Amino acid sequence: MAINKRDMGEALDRVAEAAAKLGLPLYATHFELVDGHTLSQLAAYGGMPSRYRHWSFGKLYGHYQAAYHFRRSRIYELVVNHEPAYAFVDRSLDLGSCLVVAAHVLAHVAYFRSHAAFEATSRDEVGVMAEHRRILERYSRRFGRRQVEKFIDAGLVLADFTAESPRMRNIGESQDDVLGFLATSAPHLHPWQLHVLRVLHQEARYFWPQQLTKVGNEGYATFWHRRILHALDPRPEEIIAIARLNAELVQVTSPQLNPYRLGYVLVNAAYEQEGDQGLIRVARDFSDATLVREYLDEPRARLAGVLPGKDRSWSKAKQRLLDDLDHAGIPRLRVDRQRSRPKGILHLKHQHTGRDLDMHMLPHALSLIAEELWPGGVALTTLYRNTWHRFCHDGREFRDEVANDSVGLAMDGKEVRND
Repeated sequence: MAINKRDMGEALDRVAEAAAKLGLPLYATHFELVDGHTLSQLAAYGGMPSRYRHWSFGKLYGHYQAAYHFRRSRIYELVVNHEPAYAFVDRSLDLGSCLVVAAHVLAHVAYFRSHAAFEATSRDEVGVMAEHRRILERYSRRFGRRQVEKFIDAGLVLADFTAESPRMRNIGESQDDVLGFLATSAPHLHPWQLHVLRVLHQEARYFWPQQLTKVGNEGYATFWHRRILHALDPRPEEIIAIARLNAELVQVTSPQLNPYRLGYVLVNAAYEQEGDQGLIRVARDFSDATLVREYLDEPRARLAGVLPGKDRSWSKAKQRLLDDLDHAGIPRLRVDRQRSRPKGILHLKHQHTGRDLDMHMLPHALSLIAEELWPGGVALTTLYRNTWHRFCHDGREFRDEVANDSVGLAMDGKEVRND
C-alpha cells in the first residue's frame, strides 16, 4: 500500500520524538513524496531538482531505471544537503518502511550538519545549481549546444581534481586544484569558457565531501535508524516491513562493497568502544578511510562482508579497501605551476601511491584537455609499471615517453629526480 502525506507526517512525528529522546540532533527537513521514475531522475542529477543538461546525466538515469526495473537495486530516498534539507521519498513505500526511511533521513541531515567536511558547502545549493542551469542554457543558445557540451566534457575530466581538502579559500590556490588552476589561468579561453569551468568547479566542490564520507554517512544513518526503531513500538503490520527493509539494506553484495553494512559495522564499533562520544567523533571528523583505519579489524571485516573466505590475507584486504576509500579512490594530481606557461604545455604530476593510472581512459582524457582547455598541449608524469613515464597530448596525437630526466612524485608523495 502506497503512503500519502498524512502517513509520512505521522511516521515523521513518531520517529522525531524517539530520535530527540535518544539525543539525535534534529534539523528542519522538507519531505516530498515522489515516484520511482522521479527518484531515478533526481539521482542522475546528484539529488538536485534542477541542474544543467548533459548527456552523462541521461546515461546515469538509464542505469538507475534499468536497476529499478530489473530489481537489482532500488532508491528509497534522496537527501539534499540544503537549508532546510530536502528529502525525496519513494511514495510506493509501506508504513513500516516509511518509518525506517524517515529515521534514516533525519540521521543523514544530522550528519551533514555535524561533519567538518561539509562546513564550507553552500546551504543554498539547489538555488545555485538552478542558476547554473540558466547560465549554461544561455551559453548553449548563444554558442551552440554541441560546442558547449563538448567543452563541459573536457571540464568534467578534471572535476575530481579540485583540491583534496574540503575547505578552500580561493579557487586555483592549491597545487592539487587542477580544475581551479585552469578556470583562473588557462590561456586563450573565452570569458564564457572560464565561467563554465568555474561552474563545474563549484559543483564539484559541493559533491566532494560526499565522496569522502559515503560509508560513514550511510553507516551513521543506518545505525541511528536501527536505534530509533528499537525505541519505537511498531505495530504488528509494520514489524515485517521494517525487518525486510533492514535486511535488504545491509545484505552482503560481494564483491561489490555495501556502504550501509560496512558503515554500520564501523559506526557500531565506535559506539561500543566510546559510547555517544564515539558517535559524535564519527559524525564530525572521520572520512571513510580514517573510519576504516580506526575501527576495522578482521572479525568486523568478516561481519561487514569485505573479507569473504578463510584464505585471504587480512592485511592485504584491508589495504585494498583503504586504496579504494582513501581520497575516494581518485588519483592525486598536481599542477606544476613553474613549468605550465601560458604559451607552453600544461604540466601535471601524478602522486603515485601504489596504483597505476587507468591507461585505457588516459589518452582520451588528455586529448580533451589539449583540444578544449589548454591549447599548448598537456603532459602528465607518473610512475607506470615501475618506470617513470610522461604521457603527452598536443591536440593531435598521444605520446608515451620514458621520463628519464623528469621530476616525478615518489611512492610516498615526495618529489624525486630520475637521473
